[in-house]
Amino acid sequence: MRSAPRMPRVSTILIAVAFTAGLILRLVSLSGVPPSLYCDEAFQGYEAYSLLQTGADSHGRPWPLFFDIFGVGWEEPLYIYLTMIPVALLGTTPAATRVVAAVAGALAILAVAWLATRLAGRWAGAAAALSMAFSPWAFHFSRVGFQASLLPLFLAAGMAALLEGVRSRDALLAEAAPASPPRAGWVALGLFLLVAALYTYVASRAIVPLLLAAFGMIYLPSLRRLRVSRKVLLALALLVPALPLVLFASSAAGMERFQDVGLLSRVHGAGAVLAFLRNYLTYFSPSFLLTHGDPNLRHSAAGYGMLLPHDLVLLLAGLLVALIRRRSPDLLLCWWLLVAPLGAALTADPSHAVRAIGMLPAIHALAGSGAAAIFGAGSPLSPRRRRGAIILALFLGSALVSAGLYLHHYFFRYPVYSAPAWQYGLEQAYEKIEARAGEHDSIYVTRAEDFPWIQRLYLFAFPPAEYQQYGFSKTHYLFDEPVFYRGGLIPGRSHPIFLLKPGELEASGLPAREIIRNPDGTPAFVIAW
Repeated sequence: MRSAPRMPRVSTILIAVAFTAGLILRLVSLSGVPPSLYCDEAFQGYEAYSLLQTGADSHGRPWPLFFDIFGVGWEEPLYIYLTMIPVALLGTTPAATRVVAAVAGALAILAVAWLATRLAGRWAGAAAALSMAFSPWAFHFSRVGFQASLLPLFLAAGMAALLEGVRSRDALLAEAAPASPPRAGWVALGLFLLVAALYTYVASRAIVPLLLAAFGMIYLPSLRRLRVSRKVLLALALLVPALPLVLFASSAAGMERFQDVGLLSRVHGAGAVLAFLRNYLTYFSPSFLLTHGDPNLRHSAAGYGMLLPHDLVLLLAGLLVALIRRRSPDLLLCWWLLVAPLGAALTADPSHAVRAIGMLPAIHALAGSGAAAIFGAGSPLSPRRRRGAIILALFLGSALVSAGLYLHHYFFRYPVYSAPAWQYGLEQAYEKIEARAGEHDSIYVTRAEDFPWIQRLYLFAFPPAEYQQYGFSKTHYLFDEPVFYRGGLIPGRSHPIFLLKPGELEASGLPAREIIRNPDGTPAFVIAW
């Protein structure tokens, strides 16, 4: 007689539900929320489009390993190369440059579930997945075409693979038996993913080495049992692909962006130490985590912290359990949480959610461990007991309400008030200007907006080959030029049209012909001539 097919575990079903719901929420209305394409997102898309069309970046460099972003720094390549796929399929649309973040954010739910399972078992994995699927920090950056959106996925998957490699074959958790050598295949996969993380976002340059150092120290007795040949191969697998990044990061070009935003470029001596400590502590403050989040509206919704209240409760429980239990993976996750904001704290801006995004996997893995400790079998609050079932039902109900209120706010209110932060109105303004371009011999675009030419390139599929050779010189567009009114300053340009910010109109002395308004009705841009 054939045995009945084995039913999937409830924890597996919950992880699948979290992944499916998380993926849908990250993909729905991706072009419209956030309400407009910010210059950094358009940059990713246009570089991908340029590579597709010409095999070179927008500056004409063939298949570069690092990309010059607006002349203010250099960007890691992985997000741009992955974005080539959706740009080829969807064209130069906002969704095409954001969908990589959405898919990576959904996959990060699975990676964090794997990480939490290695930390505290299957129920911890399920709780971590559900927590990350709806949490504001993870959700927000899964819908934004920023390169940093890839980092949580690669960190979580890389560390989970390493922990998989050092756990004993008959153990659920990542605790290697003293006589058990690591499984080299899993360790190799973990190293590969963490090296790949170095090519996602600059914050990885601090986090990855610190995580690998801690992993090596904690699991040294197990790692010593590897054969010498495997040790050499693993070392080469780590060092060879990381070498180009190390060489670039130590160069003048690689340090350019940090010198611009770094703390030491603004303060020195004892003041720098105090500023660093203040910055570091902001990443663990109730204001950042629970009530206000990042003050930049591109990075979080107003009135919400980076976590929901139940996320913070479970995180604190997970930290307490880890400190009491003090197993190897517990120590590793606590270390991760402590070191992840170090790079962010070394920059001038406190409470910067993008630069501290490497905290996310540790936060949700520990939150999953906290949930397993509070509601797991053997706990006084186990749902097998009547009291535990009631408390769990109340907790889940409050979590659903909290997540529902946040999602409603994000999809319906956030696009209205955050529009100026996303450079709303540029696309609409360019459409109106293009309709009148034949009536004017020059189009002056305001300098009071960050890099406004990149939306003109990407959203209107400006030919990369032409841009690489001529820039905008064969068009009527004038970007980053001194203001001129009614011609005169540029020979042969006597019939200009101006795209201005509202505050520039009065000084121009020109009548407003068109006003492009934000979703809340306030003026975003003015077209004048």
